[in-house]
Amino acid sequence: MMFKIFNKSLLKLVVVLSIVLTISNFSLSSYASEITSSTDKVLIIYDSKKETAYNRDILNIMRTLLGRFSSDIELLKLSNYDGEINKNYYSHIFILGINENSYNNDKNTKNLISSLNLYKGTICWLGYGIENLLEHKKYNLDYVGKTNNIVSVNYRGKSYNLDEHYVFNIVESKDTSNKVIGSINDTLNKYPYIINDKNLFYVSKLDLDGVLFYIFCDSLNDIFNIKTFDKGRIFVRIEDVHAFREPKNLVEIADYLSSKNIPFTIALIPAYVNPKNHKVITLSESPEIVKAIKYMQDKGGTVILHGYTHQYKKEEVSGEGYEFWDGKKDEPLKENMKIFVKDRVLNGLRVCIENGIYPLAFEAPHYAMESEGYKELKKYFSTYIGQHQNNDKKFSTNTYPYIIRDTEEFNIFIPENLGYIDPEDKFTFQNIKENLDKLSIVRGFSGGFFFHSYLNIEYLKNTIEYLEKQNIEFMNLRDFNNWVKVDEIQIRNNGDEIIVNYDKDLDELTKSDTRFKSISNISKVLIFIVSISVLIFVIIFIYFKRIDKKKFLK
Repeated sequence: MMFKIFNKSLLKLVVVLSIVLTISNFSLSSYASEITSSTDKVLIIYDSKKETAYNRDILNIMRTLLGRFSSDIELLKLSNYDGEINKNYYSHIFILGINENSYNNDKNTKNLISSLNLYKGTICWLGYGIENLLEHKKYNLDYVGKTNNIVSVNYRGKSYNLDEHYVFNIVESKDTSNKVIGSINDTLNKYPYIINDKNLFYVSKLDLDGVLFYIFCDSLNDIFNIKTFDKGRIFVRIEDVHAFREPKNLVEIADYLSSKNIPFTIALIPAYVNPKNHKVITLSESPEIVKAIKYMQDKGGTVILHGYTHQYKKEEVSGEGYEFWDGKKDEPLKENMKIFVKDRVLNGLRVCIENGIYPLAFEAPHYAMESEGYKELKKYFSTYIGQHQNNDKKFSTNTYPYIIRDTEEFNIFIPENLGYIDPEDKFTFQNIKENLDKLSIVRGFSGGFFFHSYLNIEYLKNTIEYLEKQNIEFMNLRDFNNWVKVDEIQIRNNGDEIIVNYDKDLDELTKSDTRFKSISNISKVLIFIVSISVLIFVIIFIYFKRIDKKKFLK
């Protein structure tokens, strides 16, 4: 009787174990995108979309930037304001004062100010128009006027010189309990750059790059009440690797970075267009390069798909031309971007997989791509690395100081913001140092720089040594849950393990590549575990049967 009870319990245990293992196997083949959502709901009210001097779409930049803190962001033009603040819940409202005379005493502005006076959530007003809110005397701030004599900004105990004479809107605090988050001065007087009074944060100058932008980006941590931060991380990217690079240089770079336990990324161009005869030469025709890239993967490198040919039309050279933007006319391609992007991505991935190379992210050549292209890429890649082209009219990119998730254009956006090593520029190292200094203003920063393999490796070593002295932590792309999925191709990583699922007809060689485990290999492991469990059950069953038989004979 005891055996029967035990036998049934053991049988149940084995069944449960089998079910758990089956579910585990199913979950391994699913793709969980690494997206940070938030309960915060944000409304951006704006008077204009573009900064005309630079063709930058301020609205797109702000919406992407705030994606760091919220995945629920709405946009509303001032001229269309109709009491939305009173009708809907918003945890944060950002007012963008881009043009000097936009927020006048018209009907829309009066309605907006009336709504803001009753609003209990967090308000962040940037740039022009703050005087309209302050004249209602809810806040202990006075509007003084404008000045372009500011020479420096002070933030968290450090002073930064300002080379340009920006126009700042000056306010003065009437209450010592107001919190001045950053200050500006004109050598004689000091004024708030960012100040907090009650539920209002005011930023006296809306800037999209440089030290002012990074200070604002860090202040967003306070505006959204972020209390904990990861240590700042920097990625190293080996740029424009293709069939005609020198394999020994790639191996030397991999050995050096591996010897210092520094992970790195490889921006790979799978096909090279010969500018003389326009012949397309893929990695498959360069076995030594393929061998070197695999070696780099083994040494801690993670491949990023850097387009398919890194050029467009026959007149452009791979690595120099654009691919998803018309560089000559400086305008979007006259292509169906949904079809064009998918076609280039598939071509690139197939070449890579044929050669046992598995990209986990994407970088557009020269960072040039219109919004529709980004949205199409978002379907296929969890992770985008680089800078952000912020408008569809003219080529103009910007960067951010931290990783941004779950926006209209990106699942995960990892910014490049330190620049690149250019020996022809005598200030190249100084530029990287200054960029790092600005980036370090931001708590929880992330960023990176890139290096071309045809340069003397000493330039890379000097940069790495400097970063190490600054106690920088280097980013490993495989710390993210990256995925790539398009048609028959699925690639993802689980830590350092890269898992590939693909059409078996693509290449028999890849199946014998033992450097990375495929989903089929994982299934074999799970089948082995189940088999062992069944074997144990059988052994126990026979053992207790013998015991029962002995008892019967007695």
